[in-house]
Amino acid sequence: MKLITIGNSQNATVKLNSTFVSSNHAEIILIDNGDIILIDKGSKNGTYVQNQKIEPNKEVVIRRGDSVRFADVYLDWSTIPTIPPIDYGKIKG
Repeated sequence: MKLITIGNSQNATVKLNSTFVSSNHAEIILIDNGDIILIDKGSKNGTYVQNQKIEPNKEVVIRRGDSVRFADVYLDWSTIPTIPPIDYGKIKG
């Protein structure tokens, strides 16, 4: 699992340079099984998936390549790392 914070704060994993983006705007959680979860952290100007505003503090499953917008800034998917699939053959029982 990997947590990615998004906002206009210097401490954000993905820093967005917009006055409309909150300092702690949203989080993306990359799950080991490949799922991607997006959470708006109560931002002032909202987070949108496929042009639909998502509810604050509610987990939304998204897919790589979905249209995601934080206030007025679209997500550049190249800034989001991929997690390699788990090789279960290398796990010792």
